[in-house]
Amino acid sequence: MLMHLLERAAQAQLRAMAALGGALPDVGPALASLTQRQWLGDGSVWDGDVEWPAWLRRLDCLSPGFRQVFADDGGPPWPPGAAAHRNRRPRMPTIRVELFAGRTVEQKRALAQALTEAAVRTLGGSADAVDVLFHDIERHDWATGGALWSDKAAAPKPV
Repeated sequence: MLMHLLERAAQAQLRAMAALGGALPDVGPALASLTQRQWLGDGSVWDGDVEWPAWLRRLDCLSPGFRQVFADDGGPPWPPGAAAHRNRRPRMPTIRVELFAGRTVEQKRALAQALTEAAVRTLGGSADAVDVLFHDIERHDWATGGALWSDKAAAPKPV
């Protein structure tokens, strides 16, 4: 957030400089002091308190399940004031697996079953709530140590 504000201030300054022929007039100590007080505030609101509710609303739209509220534990909903989410059931994990393309459906099925069983055994809950997402990545789309895996596969092996 602070980087965004810095960028906006720099843009305003550049526009003002362009409009005034490249130089900004001296604003004087009174205006500088007022601007500083407005920037720092009076201490009644912590930095980010105004933006936080807006970010939470945005996250609710983008990913409604991000508030993993456990109704059974008796604890307060997260974040404070999120009582509307109180009766949601806990969600199990979404497990994302990135692997080179070329695995068979049977291999993926076996891995999904093993990951699901491990998640249920470790975290509890039911297997129906565990999601496993496979992301097949071509070797030319993956690099390690600055080298594409497609280049590594094509390189001759030392004898």
